[in-house]
Order: sequence, then structure tokens, then C-alpha cells
Amino acid sequence: MNEATYYLIEELYEAKAAEEAAKAKRVQLEADLAKALEVPEQWEGSQTRTVNDYKVCVKRAMNVKIDAARLQEITDRYGLKEEAAKSFRWKCELDKKGWNALNPMTQSVFSKAITKTPGKVSITVELKKEDK
Repeated sequence: MNEATYYLIEELYEAKAAEEAAKAKRVQLEADLAKALEVPEQWEGSQTRTVNDYKVCVKRAMNVKIDAARLQEITDRYGLKEEAAKSFRWKCELDKKGWNALNPMTQSVFSKAITKTPGKVSITVELKKEDK
């Protein structure tokens, strides 16, 4: 490995460490500020406040998780197919393990509905832990 590569690894390691520290500080400051602004725990929406020379925008959305199997069961049981179609998006995702288990002919048929594009390269750099 040449010196330039080692330098890049070292710089990336330091940048990621600084980024993690900055993120942790930001998250803590946001939590402290939300408390200071008396943002209710269950509040959802957005509002803008002026504090001295600062315009402070506070936003919160609720995280929503849906049990797709349970939703389908409810839809079928109560005959709510039309209402479900209007209220929910059905997200199709690839199950990599199941996909790899398919025979090549079936994969070929399904491939017509799939587009693959390369994602961003992710690199993790850590210091080696010393053996004790």
C-alpha cells in the first residue's frame, strides 16, 4: 500500500470520528433545546419561533410502522379492500435470500420488473484493537 492510500485511510478515519462526535453533540443540543422550548412529548407538526436574533423552526412527525400481515388480515376480515387501497401504499421489496433460492428461469421472469443500480460505496475505518 502506498503512502497516499495510507494518508487517505487516516484522514477518513479522523473525519468519521469527528462526524460521529458532532452528530452526538447536535442530537443532545436538539433534545436540550426541545426541552427548553417546552415541546410536548406527543406533539406533531411544525412551528416557527423567534428567539432574539434567531428564527427557530421546530418540526416533529410521528414514525409509523405497519404490520403488513395484520393489516392484510384486517382488510380481508372486514371487507375493506377499497379503503385499504386508498389509505395505504403497498411496498414491494426484494427478499434477497428468497430471490437467491429461486430457479434461474423464475428469476428471469421476475427480472423484467426489477431495476438494479449500484449504490454508494461505504467504507469503515477502525483502529485495530490491541491484543491483551
